[in-house]
Amino acid sequence: MIEAFTKAQLERDNYMVNGPPQREVGEPIPKISLGDMLVGSKVMDYMRKQQDIIKAAEERAEGKRK
Repeated sequence: MIEAFTKAQLERDNYMVNGPPQREVGEPIPKISLGDMLVGSKVMDYMRKQQDIIKAAEERAEGKRK
């Protein structure tokens, strides 16, 4: 357990001396939706997959009607 405190202290000291770490210029910032925050990203991923399946089924049905 002392290792965790030591590591945290070293990281803090490094931050105080060098400032925040620099990110790559092209590194994207992950987008988080309100739904991800409220119900969790795993549930939202499941719901998005369901929506994609429904949309694909509707498009197939629309294609058969024409």
